[in-house]
Amino acid sequence: MASASQPTPLPNAWLRFWFTPKDPTMLGLMRLCSGALFLYLLFAMSFDLTEGYGPNAWWSHEAINKERKEIGYIYNRWSWEPTLPNIRLPDAQHRRDAVVEFLRKLPSEQTQREQALEYLARLVPNDSDAMRAGLSFLDLMPVDDEDRAARLDLILTVPHTPENPSTEVPPFITILPKEKRVEMRKAVERILDLLPADKQARSYIVQYFVEMAPDFRTRTLELLLRLPADSAERNRIIDYINYWNLDPAQTYVQGRPVWSTWFHLQSLPAMIAVHVFSFVVVALFTVGYYTRITSVLAWLVLLNMIHRSQQLLFGMDTMLNILMVYLTIGPSGAALSLDRLREVRKIRAEIAAGKRSATDPETVALLHAPAKSMLAGFVTRLFQIHFCFIYTASGMSKLKGDAWWNHTALWRTLVNPEFSPFPVLGYRTAVDALASSRFATELFSASGIVFTFALELALVCLVWTKARPYVVIGGLLLHFSIAIFMGLTVFCMLMMTLLLSYLQPEVVRETLGWTNPPRQPGTAPATS
Repeated sequence: MASASQPTPLPNAWLRFWFTPKDPTMLGLMRLCSGALFLYLLFAMSFDLTEGYGPNAWWSHEAINKERKEIGYIYNRWSWEPTLPNIRLPDAQHRRDAVVEFLRKLPSEQTQREQALEYLARLVPNDSDAMRAGLSFLDLMPVDDEDRAARLDLILTVPHTPENPSTEVPPFITILPKEKRVEMRKAVERILDLLPADKQARSYIVQYFVEMAPDFRTRTLELLLRLPADSAERNRIIDYINYWNLDPAQTYVQGRPVWSTWFHLQSLPAMIAVHVFSFVVVALFTVGYYTRITSVLAWLVLLNMIHRSQQLLFGMDTMLNILMVYLTIGPSGAALSLDRLREVRKIRAEIAAGKRSATDPETVALLHAPAKSMLAGFVTRLFQIHFCFIYTASGMSKLKGDAWWNHTALWRTLVNPEFSPFPVLGYRTAVDALASSRFATELFSASGIVFTFALELALVCLVWTKARPYVVIGGLLLHFSIAIFMGLTVFCMLMMTLLLSYLQPEVVRETLGWTNPPRQPGTAPATS
């Protein structure tokens, strides 16, 4: 009977799953593959260093520094109702410029601003028809002073006739008593003084308010009324709204806590120096020299690049980042590395100096293979579980795509000249031959889609069974096909590197011929 303190089988199995000591040789191989691909990316980046990371790059220093310091994050409510923005400027730049100029002309003094916006404030509570009529009244106002005065006088003189409403003055004005009409005329004059003299620009502003939803119009008017009196602060807020299309008062934080030396490098010599340093660091990490230090530095080099040009970020960078994070945590330099070579030499030197026994089982084991560690086992599991998440998420997202259900996803990839290898001799001929038969095309497309779905959705279950070798081979074939037909070569090689985590370290050692323990110092080699 088990004692009360003895762990139950389930927790015990869970701990064994995560923390069983493993040979770090596979992590060493993954480090070599990741480092080699990282070096290739750095080499490829060398030809577009200024275009990708310079001060006037595709995403300039000015733009990235503004984003990392100012981009706002809107607070969320404690309910399922979305947080609606207080203001949204037009997308078209010429329309936006007209609205922003209108915002800048608002009086700084609070009372004057309320008086200037009184007409809009009177329109907001009205229904849509009254709102449109009131704004159209502004839009149709003549530019000539005399004609405008005559049109404004109509506010005082046009009678209210419900059975035959006036087309010159909105009904919600004609229904007012005489003294209220006088106030309304003054309100119209004040809002007209804010609107631009150019008829087209004025029309842009009027249409901006017409196209708003009623509740959105209310929030925008409240924002205009609460702009600060201080001109510098008011212009700062308007500039923020103009650039980010967002009310800064709705943000709970502005800016991103990201860093990169590329944010600050202005001269080409400085950029080359940082790039060369990155090369050296990644090369040292690849060969496994002081890996505990160089792995962290190499990961920082990658973050340095990712943070600088996030608009250029895609799956390849993400996969490399996953590899670098886990290889930094795990003992990736314990095998297939200069660190391992230094360890073996140190042991042999201790044997020669008499500090170790050449026949000691622990010494013989260390000379034969790096020591197993729980950290190596833990990081291997992290790789495996993360890959399961990647495949499951990929398969689930494909289930939502129409192209995967109507069998066109694979075919569209094959005939897309931006991805597929059309320049390769014979490829076009092969595609034409396939397309000549509807049955062959449908069979090929459907088979590829079924294979993709089966692999990505079933991997999370099958990879822990005896079917693991077939699942890994299927994954390698899938990414080999993607590399050929979509040209995503580096991305696919990184995915294949992640798949290596499912292989046993003994596979690498057998491939390299390291299955037999090395002969002990002072003994003759075995003869056959």
